Amino acid sequence: MSETLSSYVADRWADGTDVYELRSPSTGERLAEVIRGSFQDVDDAVSAAREAFEHTRWLTLRERVDVCHRCADLVEERAETLAIALSEEHGKPLTESLAEINVGAYGFRLAAEEARRLGGYNPLTDDPNKRVIVIRQPRGVWAIVTPWNFPFNIPIEYLGPALATGTPFVWKPAPTTPRIAVRLTELMLEAGAPEGMVNLI
Repeated sequence: MSETLSSYVADRWADGTDVYELRSPSTGERLAEVIRGSFQDVDDAVSAAREAFEHTRWLTLRERVDVCHRCADLVEERAETLAIALSEEHGKPLTESLAEINVGAYGFRLAAEEARRLGGYNPLTDDPNKRVIVIRQPRGVWAIVTPWNFPFNIPIEYLGPALATGTPFVWKPAPTTPRIAVRLTELMLEAGAPEGMVNLI
């Protein structure tokens, strides 16, 4: 059954008239009509992410970690459905798709637990009258571009740490695997990713 896929920009699914067909590489089945992201979509996504950063940079550790664990929970709950969608779109065997989905769930949990270890420290100085304090803070918006070969797991290697550190992002997946990218975007939103943090082109 075919569907229409589009970018997710500034907390809405974008419209557009420039489309292409997504077909299964293994069966030739028409899977979706994909609306191409525009230059305006990119500008709007960056603006939304920058605006979101003023909020997400101050999220507590617990808030950030909880979103990552909810993402992992949802991936595990929907593993079979996600694996089927991945196989249809990518063409890899179902067993490989299921393994990739399971590794993706682990990736969200790993990001959550690594965030707990991002503490600051006090380096020693030569001057006894000075104290140096190092703290870790998000720097700003990330641009994330990911490939086609592991279109679920590889993005999570970046999306997980972004969510775990309060870093808004603009994500550009491979044009041959947009459907699993939309599924992953929907999942992050359902898990409670803050407004403006998740942008998909």
